[in-house]
Parts: sequence; C-alpha cells; structure tokens
Amino acid sequence: MFSLRILDLSNNCLTSLPEGFDYLVNLTDLNLANNHLTSLSEDFGSLHKLEYLDDSDNHLEYLSNDFASLKTIKKMYISNNKLSRFWISIVSHMPGIESLDLSDQRT
Repeated sequence: MFSLRILDLSNNCLTSLPEGFDYLVNLTDLNLANNHLTSLSEDFGSLHKLEYLDDSDNHLEYLSNDFASLKTIKKMYISNNKLSRFWISIVSHMPGIESLDLSDQRT
C-alpha cells in the first residue's frame, strides 16, 4: 500500500475515512466523492504528493488547517457539501492549485 498512487473510494456511503491514510505517502489522486463524510481525517497533512482531490457530494462542514499542507495539490473539488465558510488562507499555502470548485454549498 505504500506505493499506491490512485485511490477511488467514491460512492461507498462512507461516514468516515478508514484509518491509515498517513501511510499512503505516494498518493497523488484521491476520489472521495458521493459519500456521507462530515469531516476529513487530520491524516490529510501527510499526503504530501496529493495532486487531485474530489470530495464533492458529501456533508463536509469544515476543512481542517491540515489542508494548508497540501502544497502539491493542483485540482480540488469540494462542491455540494455543507461548508459555511472557507478560509482563503488555506489556498494561499497551495502554490500549485489550478482548479478549485466550492460551488453549491448547502447549509
């Protein structure tokens, strides 16, 4: 699992992430779309090679400050969640971000 680069956990009705995300140090693409996630593990800070994240169509209410450590992220889709606010300071720590979708937040 240490060499895993692409992980698709979409459409699984997940309410939380499986333990051990901090071991996926080579992960570049992560699809968590269409689950029932309300928050993301603080292990996200260890995904230093992550370039693509799709976390759309969940129930996310906030993003932890650990997102600021995703310095290699290029595309992040977090549409159709329940974010009531988004700290632009998080994105300012992502120098390679090319695409960010925060549309259709429901409160």
